[in-house]
Amino acid sequence: MTVVLHPRWHVVAPIGLERVVLVSGRYTYLGLDTGSGVLIDERSGKRVALAPPRGCYFDNANAAALGGSWVVARCSPPPPGPRYLYEFYSIPNRTWTPFTPNVKQMFAFNTDCKTGDPQCDAAYVAVGNRWIEFQITCGYHCGPTTFAFQNIQTGQVNDQPADWRPGGTQIPDLNSPTLARTLCKPLRVQRGFEQPDMMQTFPGLLVFYGSFGLLQADHARDSDPNYSVDTYIQRCGSSTRTHIDPSGWPVTANPHAVAWATSGVGKEIDGVFLPSLRRFTLQAPTGSIYGIVLTSGHLYINSSGVTWVTVAPSPKAS
Repeated sequence: MTVVLHPRWHVVAPIGLERVVLVSGRYTYLGLDTGSGVLIDERSGKRVALAPPRGCYFDNANAAALGGSWVVARCSPPPPGPRYLYEFYSIPNRTWTPFTPNVKQMFAFNTDCKTGDPQCDAAYVAVGNRWIEFQITCGYHCGPTTFAFQNIQTGQVNDQPADWRPGGTQIPDLNSPTLARTLCKPLRVQRGFEQPDMMQTFPGLLVFYGSFGLLQADHARDSDPNYSVDTYIQRCGSSTRTHIDPSGWPVTANPHAVAWATSGVGKEIDGVFLPSLRRFTLQAPTGSIYGIVLTSGHLYINSSGVTWVTVAPSPKAS
C-alpha cells in the first residue's frame, strides 16, 4: 500500500534567485544567481552566507560546489597567473585556502595528454573530505576521457580505481584514505553514457545510502538511438533490484528515502522509504518540477522557477 503524504511547503527563494541546491551529509548549499551562496547546517539550522574570494566564483552550472566538508570556488587569475586555481572553504574551520591541482601529473594518466597534447584540459568534477576529482579530456576525436584524483592534504595524485568500469566492482570514494571502495556483493557498476567516437563507455552512477546502492544504467545504442536511463535500488547481499522510473527526471535520496518527480509537467512526487521499500507519494505546490533534492532533514524542489522546501519524507512520520 502506498503512503500518501501531505507536506507543508514553504518558498525558499522566488523566481530567478535560487539556482542550485547541493547536499553533503549534514550540510546543504544553496547557490544563488547573484554569485554567492548560503550554507545550512541541517542539524543546528545555522545558516552562513558565503561569497567567493575576489577573482573566484562558484561554478554552480557545471560542477558541485559542495562536497565533504568543503565548498569549492573556481578562480580566474589574470595572466601570468596559473591556469588552474581553486579556493577551498573549510566548513569546520570557516577559512578559505588556495588549492592548485597538479595537472601535469593528472595528464600523465591519460594516453594523449601525457604526450603534451595542447588541447588537454582538466575539469573539476567533485570534492570529498580527502580527494578532489578531475575529468581529463584532450579535445574532439581524441583519446578516451579519463579521471584523476588529488589528495587535498598530501597532494598525492591517483589514477581512477582499476575496476571502476561497467561490470566492475569498485567506485571512487572521495572520503576514503584509499580512494577506491569495493562494492558489496552482488552489486556491480552499470553501463553509463557511451561515446562511440571515442569507443568508450563510462561507468554508470552508483551511490550508497547506508546498505542500499542507487544504480543508474544508461541505454543509447546504435540499434536503439532513444536515450533512456534505468534506475534501481539494490541492497547489499540481495540479488533483488527495485526498479524506479524517474521518467528521465532527477532522482534524489538520503539514508531514509528515495524520491523522484514522475513528470516534468506534473505535480506528483513518488518515492520509497528505506529500508522497507514501502512506496509513498506527495504533491508539489505547483507543476513543472525541474529539480528535486533530499537532504538529511528536508526536501527541496524547483518548480516553475521557484524553490520550495518541506520536511523530508520519513517512515516514522507516516
